[in-house]
Amino acid sequence: YSNNTNAGTGKVIVTGIGNYTGTKSKTFNITKATNPTVITANTLTYNAEAQVLVTSSKEQGYICYSLSALPTSCTSNSDLPKGTTSGTYTVYYMVSESGNYNKKTGSVKVTIDQYDISKGTLGSVSDQAYTGSAIKPTPSVIVPIPSGKTTTLVNNTDYTYSYSNNTNAGTGTVKVTGKGNYTGTKSITFEIGQADNPVKVTAKDLTYNTSSQALVTTSGAQGTICYSLDSVITSKCSTSTAIPTGTNAGTYTVYYYVNGTSNYKETSGSVIVTIKKYNISN
Repeated sequence: YSNNTNAGTGKVIVTGIGNYTGTKSKTFNITKATNPTVITANTLTYNAEAQVLVTSSKEQGYICYSLSALPTSCTSNSDLPKGTTSGTYTVYYMVSESGNYNKKTGSVKVTIDQYDISKGTLGSVSDQAYTGSAIKPTPSVIVPIPSGKTTTLVNNTDYTYSYSNNTNAGTGTVKVTGKGNYTGTKSITFEIGQADNPVKVTAKDLTYNTSSQALVTTSGAQGTICYSLDSVITSKCSTSTAIPTGTNAGTYTVYYYVNGTSNYKETSGSVIVTIKKYNISN
């Protein structure tokens, strides 16, 4: 044989032996083989850096890549294509014809998965006080990417906030949900404490008039309120009591106690009230 390995024209030669002499030859064609180059999609997750999308193996010939369309020619190797943002990429490629292998073209779908935000860290949320409205803290969100570094994410670009149990006193929850290059959720709780009771007990401007007169006005009380003209009230009221009254001129001390509610603290205090003497000259 001759030229019987590489693609091209080979020759087989028959030479007589024994009862035969002389030679006879015949040519044959060795065609190029299918190109064995394999282009494989890499398994990737968003990491805030450009990542190589594919891996090549069993290369025979130059390889050219494109992310927009099939290359039309390839005379030298091109760089491996990269992607940064999460999503699906189409990597088009051409492997050039080589001595023994045909040209090869194709495409590979490659997905960069979103990063799971649950692997990140949420900033702490300080204790809050009841306001009557929904409380919406906005803790920072930090993820440990790129490798060896951290990235502070951006609200409404990388994630959104949502809330539960965030109005009344108790334990509220803020949940972060990934978007864009991020997926998954992460939550943190925070405490909503009772607000100061907004009760106002105000002494009235009074002058003796022979009748019993209410000594104070009360507004904004949150919870049961009771009064005493005798001594400080030291325990919660079982029911509200009427505003105390006075008839004779003099100074009164009105003690009060407000039980509070689930959202407002209990409170107590006292108010000095004077019923002035009537001026007989009137």
